[in-house]
Amino acid sequence: MKFCSFLAFLSLATCSLAADKPAKPKVADAPAAPSPWGDFVEKDFPFFSSVLDAREVGEGFPKDNLTPRGIVLNLGHNLWACFDTDLLRIACIWEGEAGKPPVSADALAPGSYHVAGQKTKDGQEYLPKPIGKVWLANGIYPGWQVGEKPSFVDPREATASPEEVGRGPLNEKAGKFKAVQTTDAGPAISLPIDLEYAVGEVTIEESFLVDVSAQGITLIRYLSIPPTKSELMLMTGFTAASVKTTYGIGTTKIIERPKDGSDGHAASSFDEIPVDRVHPVVHFKPHSERMSVMVRHFFPVQKTSPLTGPKKRVEGSPDLEVSHWPQSLTTTATLSTKPDAYVIDDIPLPNANPWKRNVRLADVAFLNDQGDAAGVTFDGDVWLISGLKGDLEKVTWKRFASGLHEPMSLVVRNGEILVFDRNGIWKLVDTNGDKECDRYEMF
Repeated sequence: MKFCSFLAFLSLATCSLAADKPAKPKVADAPAAPSPWGDFVEKDFPFFSSVLDAREVGEGFPKDNLTPRGIVLNLGHNLWACFDTDLLRIACIWEGEAGKPPVSADALAPGSYHVAGQKTKDGQEYLPKPIGKVWLANGIYPGWQVGEKPSFVDPREATASPEEVGRGPLNEKAGKFKAVQTTDAGPAISLPIDLEYAVGEVTIEESFLVDVSAQGITLIRYLSIPPTKSELMLMTGFTAASVKTTYGIGTTKIIERPKDGSDGHAASSFDEIPVDRVHPVVHFKPHSERMSVMVRHFFPVQKTSPLTGPKKRVEGSPDLEVSHWPQSLTTTATLSTKPDAYVIDDIPLPNANPWKRNVRLADVAFLNDQGDAAGVTFDGDVWLISGLKGDLEKVTWKRFASGLHEPMSLVVRNGEILVFDRNGIWKLVDTNGDKECDRYEMF
């Protein structure tokens, strides 16, 4: 019986990365072998994290729109939105191109996902850009502000390099990103995505719904704003000329999405108020009761692709989401036969998985002394691993989280899993006990 050490596991991960390097073809013009992996951006998961360069997306949009730390929300119908966790703003909303990824593969993880060893280029010119038609964008200013007069400039202290757009998060008194939640977005909402962030003295919760008609797509942002003594301002964003933005304050009832998987819709008592395209700001006066707000963006899209973002709900249980990764996978280790004091056992990775997901381990941490661990991949996934003890005949792998931004380290503290990626330190929380993370807290 051999002991599978933490060092041995990391050695395996390193060897796995090296083994993925493509062999030099024997013939110079020989076609490259097709990749065994699926798309880097999985179309049925609610979000992924990325830099987004929207500085040159057309006339009428802000020119300095670069998001170093963004959460790209999969809204369905090939509609995507990037939320800037530093400035608490919707940086960009765009309609993707059929058959193409939502962003260009200029970052290191997506660029090397199918071609191992491929590097990124230096500078800020080769960054992930939205692929498709941009409908809405905000510039480099806070998406939420406290006060009566909006500001369209960056309030953060400048860096030593004037060309550097990224300056980190806002002062915590102005705003702070808290969490993204992928379930429990409402009893019958069709997109299981919630954002949670603080603005001034209150914590705002935001959900999304997409409604489709013969005329186009309506993206609805649902905002829940607690009582506050301060006036708040929401920067709704500069839009293309054909996009109509309205908002309303009142109550709403979300209609259950039909069992055939088609879209849900909202019946509401909101009085729609148009938002000025030249000064896209909505003011919320101080109020003593929780305020429900609905902001609508209408996009005149004539033909829509299938709704790929949401998961269908469990039959008979409208409050429960289907698990993203219900399967567990098993691999069997090959124990070393060397008589030395230091040996390395070969534990295969779950590369043969139902999602055709590349598994490039970056770090592993043990959850306990019973052979249970968690592993994070460079491509943003976290796996729960069990059976790392004894003869290692049955090592079980279960996907736990996804959507992270090129994480390289993971640690376990009192049973909590924390991952460090380009966005910050996340605490991964399983709120319903199904062994999948459904709440990503910015720790």
